[in-house]
Amino acid sequence: MVKDLIYSLSSHAERNAFCINDQFYTYSDLRDHVVSIIHQIEEARAGGAGSNIAVVCSNDIRTYASLFAIWFTGCAYVPLGFHNPVERNLTILDNAEVEIVISANELNDPAYAGYKIIVPATDVPRSAQKEIACPVIDGSSLAYILFTSGSTGLPKCVPITHDNI
Repeated sequence: MVKDLIYSLSSHAERNAFCINDQFYTYSDLRDHVVSIIHQIEEARAGGAGSNIAVVCSNDIRTYASLFAIWFTGCAYVPLGFHNPVERNLTILDNAEVEIVISANELNDPAYAGYKIIVPATDVPRSAQKEIACPVIDGSSLAYILFTSGSTGLPKCVPITHDNI
């Protein structure tokens, strides 16, 4: 699946990949955002950060590019809600052993101070010449970790593998 996504980014460059709030984004636009975020992830992980990366989800190109960038670095994502109570998000981050959080929205709460926060750029330069390496991903590797509230109201982990997708 990841290999197919990488192929689509290069072979369908001028085709529309997304329409978000009546604005179209081509695969080339998406690719530029992905490459930029991959670079930010690699810098953040240089100190040995784990392979689960949280994404504060919103309906924008940077969120979707973040999900692909996470997969292209061989990591798994953990979706967070911007409007969730901070305590819930912190419980999820702790349970998923997350050290890096990607968010297009500012996380002003001091409770997030212990995390490496990546804010994807709004405008990224064209990076069509940069290759995206395809990580070796086993089908049983985590793609993302979903947390549900369940009957107790506490977040419960549901791991989703690449084969599950």
